[in-house]
Amino acid sequence: MEPSSATVAAYSPCGSTAAVCRAVAEGTGLAWDERDLARGTRPEPVDPGTLVVLGAPVAGGAVPALGRERLGRVHTAFSPCVLVCAYGDRDPGHGLHDLEGLAPGLGLVPVAAVLAPVRHVMVPALGAGRPTGDDLAVYRSFGAAVAAALRDAGGLFDLAPPPLPPASCPRERLELGFTAECDPAACVGCGACAGECPAGCIPADEPYLTDTARCDGCMACIGVCPVRARSLSDPARLAAVREHCVAGWEGPHRPRLVMGA
Repeated sequence: MEPSSATVAAYSPCGSTAAVCRAVAEGTGLAWDERDLARGTRPEPVDPGTLVVLGAPVAGGAVPALGRERLGRVHTAFSPCVLVCAYGDRDPGHGLHDLEGLAPGLGLVPVAAVLAPVRHVMVPALGAGRPTGDDLAVYRSFGAAVAAALRDAGGLFDLAPPPLPPASCPRERLELGFTAECDPAACVGCGACAGECPAGCIPADEPYLTDTARCDGCMACIGVCPVRARSLSDPARLAAVREHCVAGWEGPHRPRLVMGA
């Protein structure tokens, strides 16, 4: 079978996951489009048979709850997919297995998977600058290999499911408990943070406020603030978490790419 097109469907609050997914799609040589699931709120139908590059980041060892909900808006029928799990170059947890579990309910059939080390949003010393140009070249080459395998297959189910690496942590997500906050004295009221917040917990007309009950600490708002008025709560505990993560770091890690035979 040969898909006529590809679709990137990524929950990517800070952009790294989407960058990896785009590189995979580019490598297929197919015409492709993109669905921004971090900010889109409508259902996302995909034509049956389209190659879907389905991506999400890991937070606390798992795909975030909001990410799972947004990925659930994709629906198709018997479409091959590449699962892309981006993690902060430390521990991918069971994020790839979360995506595998979601796929059948979306009408997707996994044929390949990517574990992509990227810059850690909470501990930026880990994976700094990733995905690099070399990383993206690897993902493009893998996209080409996936497209070739699909062309050579007689049918979608002639390809075996990708053999996923074992999960590296328990199934339960580690709740770190950080939320975003703003220094009202520093805020210039531009509203950039409100436009980027996947959870919609920052009012556009009062962007110095945050609904912390809905915030999951994704840090998208922090990354776009032009005056650095936004930060994570509890800086002393955050510093301790960063020190612990850096001390135990065993990176940099290589991308892991798997495909069914």
